[in-house]
Amino acid sequence: MDNKFEYILFDLGGVLIELTLQDKMLDWMEHKISLDEFNKMWLLSKSVRAFESGLINSSEFARSIIEEFNLPVDEQEFISEFVNFTKGFFDGMEDLLKKLSKEYTLACLSNTNELHWDKLCKQYDMDGLITHNFLSYKTGINKPDKEAFLNVVKVLDTQASRILFFDDNSINVEAAQKVGMTAYRVCGYEDIISVLKELNVI
Repeated sequence: MDNKFEYILFDLGGVLIELTLQDKMLDWMEHKISLDEFNKMWLLSKSVRAFESGLINSSEFARSIIEEFNLPVDEQEFISEFVNFTKGFFDGMEDLLKKLSKEYTLACLSNTNELHWDKLCKQYDMDGLITHNFLSYKTGINKPDKEAFLNVVKVLDTQASRILFFDDNSINVEAAQKVGMTAYRVCGYEDIISVLKELNVI
């Protein structure tokens, strides 16, 4: 194996974890925008960023998102659906993480919140499978901000070039590349496997 990389850094939703977020939100919005447009809106949303950096609670978040995206639901229904936006690992992903952890140190960098992280840890032992977890609601730093990536490099005490990063959003991939990480846009198991083979990581 090529040990150019010391760390493999993953986004969670859309990369390791299958989501229903986009499908449900686009249904509520009657598919008036494309998936790529929605992903960008969600990533850059002030309401999302505030919630995922721990600045507002779930009720405030729900009210803000309903207004911002003009959703035809009330606060209670939104929160009920939101908790279940994370479905679990893509098929094959859990075994892949266990295999990779024998040769590399695994980490995640995710714009996420306490509701989703608690569910992932309780149901899928996420914090047991991944050694270093950089979670926006704990760090207070959101992707694609440069500081989010620099914080990873600083805490891991390594060079950015020693980190291989996977994300499903091109904006985050470009931000990671700008600080010197090797970064790829992927969605799920097959995409990751393809890149790992291309780089001779597996």
